[in-house]
Amino acid sequence: MARGLALREVLGACVDRVLSDLGNEKALHRERDYLELLRDGLSCREASKRLGLSREHVSRTYRKRALQLLTEVFLAVTRNGNLTG
Repeated sequence: MARGLALREVLGACVDRVLSDLGNEKALHRERDYLELLRDGLSCREASKRLGLSREHVSRTYRKRALQLLTEVFLAVTRNGNLTG
């Protein structure tokens, strides 16, 4: 598999894992919603409209936290090579 496709697959699996881990976590529901919308192909602007929030607020708050969560999972996965644990 080409490296770019492999990276895309790993990132997709990491997004799925973050969404699964967040589950019904009420404190992070907007971050979860934002990641779901991005996974579905929406831009930040489109996602913010769908969430009913300004693009600036989504960018500064929810996107930042969602990317932090995604980064934590990505680093854990790349360190141990395991997407399931």
